[in-house]
Amino acid sequence: MKYAAALACLLLFVCACKHQKNDSQTNVHDSIAFEASACEGSCPVYALTIFNTGKSTFIGKLNTIKLGEHKYKFSKEDTNRLFQYLATINVLEFRDVYESAIADFPEIVITYKEKSISIKNMRTIPSDLKILAKTLQQMARSTGYVN
Repeated sequence: MKYAAALACLLLFVCACKHQKNDSQTNVHDSIAFEASACEGSCPVYALTIFNTGKSTFIGKLNTIKLGEHKYKFSKEDTNRLFQYLATINVLEFRDVYESAIADFPEIVITYKEKSISIKNMRTIPSDLKILAKTLQQMARSTGYVN
């Protein structure tokens, strides 16, 4: 009887630890990050990380409706659409930097699967990347934290 109780306690402990580990770890492949930098005008400066669960973290830095860190939950449909689109394009094939001759253009940085892409000129980027960037901008606006 002593052994059965000890075994039951051990199993509960192992299961609890395993469950806690799975909840606390987030795989970088399960999220996409989007950052918008400043311009000389009143461009919003923020960072948005969207997880495949729909949960997200918004950090308003400057010229946003809400400043600081805020949690937001996107709909399952919007989240699935975003991550299904990501599955159809090869983010790793995009260049790391898309430059611009325009000095005041705000930089956008998209990070997915440990790949960061800096965009300083939306006109010269591949169409798949443009769709992704525009989708992420629209999702950021839909939070109500960005104009």
